[in-house]
Amino acid sequence: MNSAYILIPAKKQSTRLKNKNLLKINKKSLLQITVESLNKIKNLQNIYISTNSIEISNLANNLGVRYILRKKVNSNKDAPAKKVVADFINQLKLRKNDSIIYLQPTSPLRTVNHIKKAIKIHFKTKKNIISFKKEEKKILKCFIKKKNNLIPLLNNDFYSKNEQSLPNVYMPNGAIYIFKVNDFNKEKNFPTKNVFPFLMSDIESIDIDSIKDLRLVRKIFQKK
Repeated sequence: MNSAYILIPAKKQSTRLKNKNLLKINKKSLLQITVESLNKIKNLQNIYISTNSIEISNLANNLGVRYILRKKVNSNKDAPAKKVVADFINQLKLRKNDSIIYLQPTSPLRTVNHIKKAIKIHFKTKKNIISFKKEEKKILKCFIKKKNNLIPLLNNDFYSKNEQSLPNVYMPNGAIYIFKVNDFNKEKNFPTKNVFPFLMSDIESIDIDSIKDLRLVRKIFQKK
C-alpha cells in the first residue's frame, strides 16, 4: 500500500536569521507551530523532521514526531531543497508511488485547513500540488545581467507592454508542496508537471526570511 510522508525541513543554520526554525511566535517555535497544525489532522502519520541539529532532533522527540539526520553536504547554506528531498527518499527507501508532503516551518500563516485541502486535492486529482500567491505583473518586465549586458528576463516583448495587457503572474510561496516520489525522481527536483496550483493570499503566504517578516507575523498572531 502506498503512503504519504510529511517532510519538515529544519536545519540549524540560516543565512539571514540565526536558527530561524526555532524562532518563537506566541511562545511557540516555528517548528512547533507546523507540527501542531499537523496533529490536528486525523490519520496523518509518518511525520519526519529533516535536520542537522541535535537541538532540533531533541525537539522532534518532545513533539512526538520522528526525525532524520542529514549529511553535512545537505546542510550547508548552498544546499538546495531538492537535495534534502532526495536524501529523505533514500534514507526512508520510499517507493515511487508514495507521496511527500513538504512543509517549511517558515510559513506559520499556513493553516491546518490549507494543508487538509491540499492533501485532499492531491489524492482526488492525482496531481502534484504547489502553493502559489498572485504576483505583480511588472515582474515580467525585469531584465537580468549577463556578462556586461542587461537582457530581458523572458525572451519576448513583455518589457515594452502596458501592465494591463500583461498576463497574470503567480509565484510559488513555499508553504505547501505535495508530490509523488516518481515525479520527483523523473525531474530530479520538485515536480513542475501535472501540477495543481493551490492559491493562497499575500498574508497567508508570508515566508519568514527576515526580522521584518518575523515582526509582521507576530503582530498578525496577536490580533487572532
